[in-house]
Amino acid sequence: MSFRALEKLHRVHEGYIQAHKVDELDILLVCNEGKLYAFKNYCPHQGVPLTHGTLENGAIRCPLHGFEFRLRDGCPLTGISAPLESVTLVYEGNTVGIDH
Repeated sequence: MSFRALEKLHRVHEGYIQAHKVDELDILLVCNEGKLYAFKNYCPHQGVPLTHGTLENGAIRCPLHGFEFRLRDGCPLTGISAPLESVTLVYEGNTVGIDH
């Protein structure tokens, strides 16, 4: 495995939601309440990308059906039993990425 950069930290701000492609992985990087989170970029309900989801109260809401998922652990808060699939972040200098 090797480090794969997602974003420079100076570009990340509160409310940041951005999709990043690493080989076959589509990763959603989110900044909420000063913390960074990464998930595979799809809602487990119907596979809709969460890139245009909304952030509120430490959760992300799917733009299609409104299902909400807690950012700290990906657990669903409404209407669905499957969690988001989290991705472990790695930091190298002023860059955040993943080991892939």
